Amino acid sequence: YTFSDSFTTISTSAFTAGKQYRLQASTNMDLKFVLHGAGGGTGGGAGGKLDATINITSGTNYTLIIGTVGTSAGAAGTLIQGAGGGAPSASAFSGGGFTGLFETTTITTTALFNNAILIAGGGGGKGDNANGGGNGGGTNGSSGSGANAGGGGTQTSGGLGGNPGGGNGGQLLGGQGSGMFSGATGGGGGGGYYGGGGGRAD
Repeated sequence: YTFSDSFTTISTSAFTAGKQYRLQASTNMDLKFVLHGAGGGTGGGAGGKLDATINITSGTNYTLIIGTVGTSAGAAGTLIQGAGGGAPSASAFSGGGFTGLFETTTITTTALFNNAILIAGGGGGKGDNANGGGNGGGTNGSSGSGANAGGGGTQTSGGLGGNPGGGNGGQLLGGQGSGMFSGATGGGGGGGYYGGGGGRAD
């Protein structure tokens, strides 16, 4: 999308989850962004919401990434999907992906993390034990429910995985869900500036 002085509004429906969009402006302008992080699927945590006005500079290329909702037995999300953590078992859900605006067109973890402008975090996925994942958003994501839930990501570190075995969140990436017993796993952590930790099934 190239924005100009005649620009008014682009509806949310114009964007598709799991895709990247390159944004440009023909002149320097302030644009209001309303971003929603993706939820962690059925029974999972809600994604965060972010509402901010940002100065967009003419001649600079920006990337907008729209996170995808967590799915049952979902694999870990790619960066373009918002990097929710995976949950291998059929009754657990992967984490929701972040939705973010970045001042780069290079799609790597390092490039996106170092050039992040706005990120709405994804919600954590529900584990096999039916406990819900934590909500994304705010300066700190919330922890999931249950004895071995993953922790929420913060502004300076990823959320800790459910102990033992749940994957820790990292830069942009949600942690992988894990299981104490064969065939059962915790939900995946949501993607974010720092992602949430994956849960461990009880």
